Amino acid sequence: MSRPDSRPVVVQAPAQKPALPVPEATPVRAATPAPATTQARASLSGGDLREFVERFQRLYAADDVEHFLALFSAEAISNDSDYAGLASDYRRFFDRRRLRWINLSDLRWEIDGDRAAGNGRYEAWVGPHANKPEHRTRGRIRLQLRGGEDGMRITRLDHTVVD
Repeated sequence: MSRPDSRPVVVQAPAQKPALPVPEATPVRAATPAPATTQARASLSGGDLREFVERFQRLYAADDVEHFLALFSAEAISNDSDYAGLASDYRRFFDRRRLRWINLSDLRWEIDGDRAAGNGRYEAWVGPHANKPEHRTRGRIRLQLRGGEDGMRITRLDHTVVD
């Protein structure tokens, strides 16, 4: 995922070229269908990443763990836990702490085609549960994402608590 110069990259969507008009005198013939081909996914854009982060935050706060887990690829790892482990942890967490939110900030992304890695900060809050009081944490977060036909998915999520 590293680039020769490891500076963060901001990708803007390329400008669309205007369609050229077809002169009226030019006959138009039906084209013979070409064999089906697999087309590679274009590079991820800054807009794609912003939308994904907003969705991540919204689904984290929602009371629907399965939609949240759908953000992860089946091969995802998180702080050295495989998908089964992270899914189990999030299911238990969502079940016990119904009120929660997370804010991701200062994310700096490196984009390489259909993959992106972002480093930044997070702040999370969870409401009280049983005899446990509400709790707030802050720290660092690293997300690795991959785009595909089924949308963008998290392939790795690591976080460290700062306070």
